[in-house]
Amino acid sequence: MSPTLRALRTVALLTGFYVLGFLLLAILCVVDWAAFRWTWTPIAVMVLARTFVPALPIVRSMFMPRTPDNNDVRGLRVDDTRQPRLWAMVRDLADRVGTRAPDDIVLTDQVSASAVEDTRLLGLVAGRRRLLVGLPLMAGMSEAQLRFVLAYEMSRYANSETRLVAVITRGQDRTARAVAHFREQADKAVARERERQEKKAAKARAKGRKAKKIDPDHAGAPHRVLAALYQRYRSFSTRVTMSGTHRAEFAADAAAARIAGRDVSACALLEIQVLHDTHEDYMEKYAMLGVKAGMLPPPGQVLGGLRHVLAARRDELDELRNSLPSEVDASYADPWITERIARIEAMPDNGPASEPVEPALGLLVDTERTLAAVEEQVLTPEMLRLRRVDWPDLVHESISTYGKWSAQKFRTAVAGVTGGDGSVTDALDAIDAGAQWQIADRLHTSDEAREATGRVAREFARPGLRVGLRQLAEGEYVRQGRARWRLPWTDDDASLELPRGHAELLSSALDAAVADAPDTKPLRALLTPDRRTPLRTGPEPSLAPRLLQSAAALCEYLRTVWKKTKVRKKPPRTAESTPGTRDEEIRCAVRSGDWRAGAAFLYEAGRDWQERYRRAAVLQDEAAADDAWLLAWRAARPKDAGAALVHAGALIGVAAEVHGTNPTQQPTWEQSSVFRQVMARAREACHEAQALAGDDPCPYIAEIPCALGLGYEQNECRALWAKIVVRDAPYLAAHDAVLRYWCYRWAGSYRQAEYLAREAARQSSPGRLLSLLPLYAAFKQERADRNTHADVYYKSPELIAAVDTCLVDVAAAAAADLEDRRIVRARHLLAWTLYWQDRYEAAVEQFRSIDGPVDDSTPWSYFGNPKNFYVRCRDYSAMQVVGANGD
Repeated sequence: MSPTLRALRTVALLTGFYVLGFLLLAILCVVDWAAFRWTWTPIAVMVLARTFVPALPIVRSMFMPRTPDNNDVRGLRVDDTRQPRLWAMVRDLADRVGTRAPDDIVLTDQVSASAVEDTRLLGLVAGRRRLLVGLPLMAGMSEAQLRFVLAYEMSRYANSETRLVAVITRGQDRTARAVAHFREQADKAVARERERQEKKAAKARAKGRKAKKIDPDHAGAPHRVLAALYQRYRSFSTRVTMSGTHRAEFAADAAAARIAGRDVSACALLEIQVLHDTHEDYMEKYAMLGVKAGMLPPPGQVLGGLRHVLAARRDELDELRNSLPSEVDASYADPWITERIARIEAMPDNGPASEPVEPALGLLVDTERTLAAVEEQVLTPEMLRLRRVDWPDLVHESISTYGKWSAQKFRTAVAGVTGGDGSVTDALDAIDAGAQWQIADRLHTSDEAREATGRVAREFARPGLRVGLRQLAEGEYVRQGRARWRLPWTDDDASLELPRGHAELLSSALDAAVADAPDTKPLRALLTPDRRTPLRTGPEPSLAPRLLQSAAALCEYLRTVWKKTKVRKKPPRTAESTPGTRDEEIRCAVRSGDWRAGAAFLYEAGRDWQERYRRAAVLQDEAAADDAWLLAWRAARPKDAGAALVHAGALIGVAAEVHGTNPTQQPTWEQSSVFRQVMARAREACHEAQALAGDDPCPYIAEIPCALGLGYEQNECRALWAKIVVRDAPYLAAHDAVLRYWCYRWAGSYRQAEYLAREAARQSSPGRLLSLLPLYAAFKQERADRNTHADVYYKSPELIAAVDTCLVDVAAAAAADLEDRRIVRARHLLAWTLYWQDRYEAAVEQFRSIDGPVDDSTPWSYFGNPKNFYVRCRDYSAMQVVGANGD
C-alpha cells in the first residue's frame, strides 16, 4: 500500500469515530420518529426518555475536550544555557534524521524518552514539540545508547512511515476516552441503583418485612452496550493500523541505528527493558522505603540512588542481558522488543567504529544539583515535606518503625492478657505463667485455626506466637542499641545485624520459649545487655543438685528393673486381658495423667519390636490429642527412649491433623506451612529418639512418614531403610510405611513399589505376613490407573500365586497368635482380591473371619460408602457359593 493510501486510511479511521457517533444518533432519532408516528403520545414520550439516556453520552464523547497538550507533564524544563551538551546532542540528531529540533527538553522521572507534539485539526497540523528524557534512563545508559533512543524519537517525525503516528494516536486516544466515559457512566448508574435498593431493603427490614435481594446489575445497560460497540471499533482500528505502526517503528529503528550503530542500538533496546524492571524494584524497595515512616533519601538520591543498585548488581544485570534469547517468542522477554532487536542485528554494521562509553548522566551539568531539581518538580508537595535521611539511617529507622507497627497487635494481645505494657519482658512472664495460648487466642487466626482444638490448635497458634515474640525481641535489641537494620544494594531483603553469635542463639531461644514445655531463660539471657561471659541456656547446676539428680535416676532405674522382673513371665490371656481391653485401659490411664502406666505398657513389649511399635502407636494417638501426661513423662525421664519415640510419633499425628484428611480439598497455605514446621520438628524428634534407642528400629520406622511429608530424596530414604534392615526389623509395619514412599504418588513408581513388595514377600517366612505387600501394591496400582479393569487385572497368574502364598501366610500367623491384629487387615485385602478373582468360596471364608468396623480398612475405605460396598461384595460372594452348591 502506498503512503497516500495509508494516510487516507488513517484519516478515514479517525473520522470513523465521529461517523459511528452520528450513525448511533441517527438510529435513535429514527426510533423516536417511529414512536411518535405510529404509537400513542404517552408511549412515544416514554421511548424518547429511554433513547435520551444513551444519546447524551454519545454527544458528550464526540465533543468532549481534546486531549490536554501535555502541559501537565511533571519534570524540569531545561534550555541550552543550563544543559548545553544535551541540547547539542539533540540538535545534532534532529539535523541528521531530517526533522526540526524540539522546542523544549523536559527531564522526567520515567525510564523512557519520548517526543510529544501538540497537534491541531485531529492531529493533522503539527504544533509545539517537546522531548521528554527520563533521568533513570540516563542513569543506566551510556551516551551512545542514549543517542540511539533520542534518534529514534526524532525519527518518528522525519519520514512518511512515521508522520501518521500522531494521527493514529489521536484516533485511538479519542476512542479509548469514549470507552472509559461510557464505563464510568455505567458504574455510576449501578452505584445509584445499588444505593436505591439498599435504602428500600433497609426500610423493609425496619418494618419487619423480608427484604428483596439486591441486584443492581441491570442498571447502566445502555452505557455498557455503547462501551462494547466503541471497544469493538477501537480493536478494529488497532488491527487495521497495526502493520502501519510496526512499519513506522521499524523505519525509526533503522534511521536511528544508522546514526548510533547497529550493536549499540540493539544493546540500547535491551537495556530499556532491563532498566524498567530494575527501576521499578528500586523505587519500591529502596527509594520509597521510608515514605510511610515520614522519611526520604537525601536530595537527589530518590532518582540518583538507582546508580547504587546498578553498580552493585552489575554481574546480575549482565547475566540478565546475556540470557535474552534471539527467538521472537521468548517467554520472559517482550516479543515486540525481541523482534525489533532481531531486525536491527540483521542490518549491516554501518555505524561509527567506536562509541563513547561514558554514562549518559555525564551529559548533564552539575548532575547532583540537576537530580535534586528534578525531584523538586516530580515529587508531590507532601513528599517534599518529608524528612531527608542518609541511606543507612533511612533503612534502620524506617524498618524499625515498621517493626513497631507490626508488633503492635501482638503487644496489645500480651497487654490484654497480663494487664501490663505488652513488652517482651511482659510476654516472657506470661509464658512462664502458662498464658501463652491465651495470648495466641487474641491474635487474628484463620477459619481452620479457629476450628482446631487440642494440640492441633496449639500448632496453628505457635507460628504466630513465635513471630510476635521475635518482633518484640528484635525491637528490644534495637532499643538497646545493640542491633541495626541493614539493606544491601545487592539484596531486596533487609536483615538485622545482631551481636556476634546472637542470630543462631536467638532462633533456638525463640523455639525454646514457644515449645510445649517453654523455657524463657535463654531468651532472657540474650536480651540482657553487657554480658561479658559466654551465654548459656541456663545456670550451671551445683554439685548437690547433680547428686540428687543422679540418685533420682538410680532409683528410677531400680524401679524399672523391678518391674521388668515382675512382668518377665507373660500371664496367659483371658477375656479381661485381651490386647483390645489392655489398650483401652492404658488409654484411660494416660488420659487421667498416669504416664507411668504408659511407660510400663511400652516397656513390657521388651525386644519384640513389632509389638513395641504397635504399643507406641497406641500412646502416640493419645499424645496427639493431649500431651500433658507425655510432657510430665519427658520431664521426669529426659533420656527415656520410649518417651522420645512417643513424642516423635505424636508430632507426626498432629501434622497429619493440621494438613487435613479430606483428599478432595486442597490444604490452605497456612495448613501447608504449619504442616511442614511440625513435620520438621517431628524429624528432629525422631533423630533424638534414635540417639537414645540403641538397636531399637522403631524410631527409624517412625521417621518414614517424615520422608513422605518432607519429600526426602530417594537416596535419603534408602539410607534410612538400610538402618532399619541392619537392625533386623523389616517386618510388616516397616514395609508398609516404606511402600507408601515408593508408590508413584510420592517419590517412586509402580515398578519400584512392586519390586519392593515382591522381594519382601520372597524373603519372608510363613507367619510374618509380608506376603500381603504384593497384594497391597497391586491394589494401589489398580486404584490409581483408570485404564485398568479390576475384573481382568486381578486374574493375572502372578496375583493368583501371590494370593495363594498370602493364604498360607495368614493361616500360619493365625496358628501362632489368633489375636494378631495384622490378620484382620490381611483378611480384608484377601477377601477383596479373591472376590475379583471369582474365587468366591475362599472369599466367603475370609468374610466370615472378619469382625468389626470396615470404614477405615483397606480396600473399603477407598470408596464413598465403605460399609455398603463391603456388604455388596460379601453378599454377592455368598450368593455365588450358594448357587454353585445348588442350595
